[in-house]
Amino acid sequence: MIRFVEERFKINIYLDTNILVDYVESASISLVESLDFLAQSPFTVLRSSHYVEYEMAEVRKKRLFFYKVKNRYPQKGEKIPKIKQTWKLDGKKYEDFRDEITQTVISEFDMLKEKLGVRFDDHVLHEKLIYPTRDMCLATKVSREDSMVMVSCMYPKQNELLEFGVLLSSDRQYVNASKENKKKIEDVFLKYGIRYPVLLNAKELNNGKETYNLLEDNGIDKENLHSFWTILLLNLIRLKNQQTYLGHTIKIGNSIRSAELVFVDVEEPEKELVDSSGLFFVLNDLSGTIEISKDFDYWDNESSVSLPHINPADTKYAFKPQIDAKLLLKIQERRNLVFYSL
Repeated sequence: MIRFVEERFKINIYLDTNILVDYVESASISLVESLDFLAQSPFTVLRSSHYVEYEMAEVRKKRLFFYKVKNRYPQKGEKIPKIKQTWKLDGKKYEDFRDEITQTVISEFDMLKEKLGVRFDDHVLHEKLIYPTRDMCLATKVSREDSMVMVSCMYPKQNELLEFGVLLSSDRQYVNASKENKKKIEDVFLKYGIRYPVLLNAKELNNGKETYNLLEDNGIDKENLHSFWTILLLNLIRLKNQQTYLGHTIKIGNSIRSAELVFVDVEEPEKELVDSSGLFFVLNDLSGTIEISKDFDYWDNESSVSLPHINPADTKYAFKPQIDAKLLLKIQERRNLVFYSL
């Protein structure tokens, strides 16, 4: 079993401003536990950007000033006085708390980088962000700030574009507006060679089996939350690697012969089974990966098949790898993801 994970199986998850603010304020146990879990997974890279760093500094400055004066954060839906015009509240001035607030915000960024490993410096402000951000803002109802977040999410540096990325936000309005305007955004992104990210709404996360609101804590169950994220990450890994994805492992039979075999369901009836140098298994609990050499034949029922091969009527295949017994037991487990080696 390998804890080191190849780059192609890692999921870049870009955290927007609201997510990071909610995390440092511990707005939800589920959100904090989720990000802590993702930070420990070898299959995820938590990212943000210089732009979010600047935006978050202003948001925290305003909210901490409110907190210092009121001894609490603003409640949901509460009308907040226009602090930014005067930086005064209830007779108190921002200067009265400036040093404390500055120290707090800087320590929060240090914590995000050290504890969660958030990579702000991978997404810099560069001149090529200007035009796609402008065009996205003009083509949709999405604000200039939110347009910049999405563009910079997939365009980290002037000469670097991400092939696959995930944007996690707790702003339901932003996510919904982006989805409603997806075609227009994709047209803009296509013009500049930018890929459209996978959008995840922290308030309506769905892993294909259930929906979870990370901003609501109704008796958090860490085990269920981790299981939820594991399924969601497996789905994202499969989506990212569609071209090399073969299928998932299944169990068939209890005979002595079947105990030596690995069974795979190709899932897509029209997908062709092809030859490769080996196979990669992403384990169903995301504990690691296993790579094996292709030193075997694929079997379709009782007959070996010549590659390439396709059988829409039966997408289940078996093979007998020559590997260590413990590794064999691991890759025989249900729901491991199977990919061709590159």
